[in-house]
Amino acid sequence: MVDALNNLSENDEEFTHFCDFLEKASGITIAPGKSYLVSARIRQIMVDNQFANLQQLVDALKGYNNRLKQDVIDAMTTNETFWFRDSYPYDYFVKTLLPQWNADSNFEHRPVKI
Repeated sequence: MVDALNNLSENDEEFTHFCDFLEKASGITIAPGKSYLVSARIRQIMVDNQFANLQQLVDALKGYNNRLKQDVIDAMTTNETFWFRDSYPYDYFVKTLLPQWNADSNFEHRPVKI
C-alpha cells in the first residue's frame, strides 16, 4: 500500500508538500537527504490510515483531523534528551551527596535509587 515511500525522493513534489506542512505546523525542518527518515517514521501512520501515497497524507493533513496532525508531528519529532548535558547536577551528586550518604551510617548498607 505504501510502496510509494520506498522510492521517496527530496525532489518529489509530494515530499516537498509534506516538508512544507511539517515546517508550518510544527517548526520541524527536514534537512536535505532525509527522505528515508520521513519514510521510516510515517510508514505506520500511512498503513493505519490506508494512504496509498504521501500526497494523500498531505491532503488529509490539510483538513481538520487534529489527531492525524499530532500523530505525524509526534512521529517526526526526535524525542531525545541529553541527560548528561548539564554537568552541575552530576558533579553535585558525586562530590556532595554521595559523600554525605556514605558518611551517614543510616545509609551504609542501603542501595541508592534514583
